[in-house]
Amino acid sequence: MVEPQSPFVMDNPDVLAIVNNSVFGIYVPSSYEKKNIDSFLRRVYTSRLVYARDLKTILLFDDDEKEAPGKKNLWSAFHRILETRHLEEVVSVIDSDRKDTRIKMLSKRVRSYATETYYKYINLGYNTRQYRGKFAEVYSEQWQELPKVQSWADQTRGKGIKSGYYADGSFLFSKSKTKGMSVRESLDGILTYSLFSQYSLDNGQLYIRDDKPQINLLNTDLLVKDEDLMWASSLAYVGVAPVSVDSLQALSEIHKKGLKLFGIE
Repeated sequence: MVEPQSPFVMDNPDVLAIVNNSVFGIYVPSSYEKKNIDSFLRRVYTSRLVYARDLKTILLFDDDEKEAPGKKNLWSAFHRILETRHLEEVVSVIDSDRKDTRIKMLSKRVRSYATETYYKYINLGYNTRQYRGKFAEVYSEQWQELPKVQSWADQTRGKGIKSGYYADGSFLFSKSKTKGMSVRESLDGILTYSLFSQYSLDNGQLYIRDDKPQINLLNTDLLVKDEDLMWASSLAYVGVAPVSVDSLQALSEIHKKGLKLFGIE
């Protein structure tokens, strides 16, 4: 299946193959992802959290990209790595690997945590739907700029985010429509930052961070069409609740409701 679409997230493999109960995800980084390895790693790992736990992953890359930044973490993220010029080998690799037990699976604890996070944020969105209305960028002088999170592509570097704030133990993002930018382009940084704030990456395995934020809220006017609901679902999977408010009071009420729903005192 070319360009599969999960019912939960917009981050998917480029090709999904099922052979005798074995599931393969084939990934081909876009030109943007080749320059932004963190975004590509987010797509890979978000889809791995959603698809079958024993999903075997295959990376197709160009020969001249071997020394590109972040490749060390890419190697550990995949079951098989093939050069694009050897595309014809994919079928034979799938056939030979379908019974291979050497699968780099994500832990059950991490997958369970991701699923629980998704339903918590879907529930928060449902219980705060009455707050959706007019949008305005709101700000408090008491908020602090969000700290950088560790890059997965280069773990010696940090990854920041614009229009992101830290308040009362929670992360608050703000994103308005930008002319000429798609929803995917607009949310790319927020999705990546949020996933990285929830998990660390080491040798192909995700680990739940101890210092993860209490709640992530995104105030935005991006998600207004029916087809944008999948982006709201994608945000929930990385632990973000999208809202649309025009006052600090409404944002504060949503935050308090979220703390109560999540059982945080």
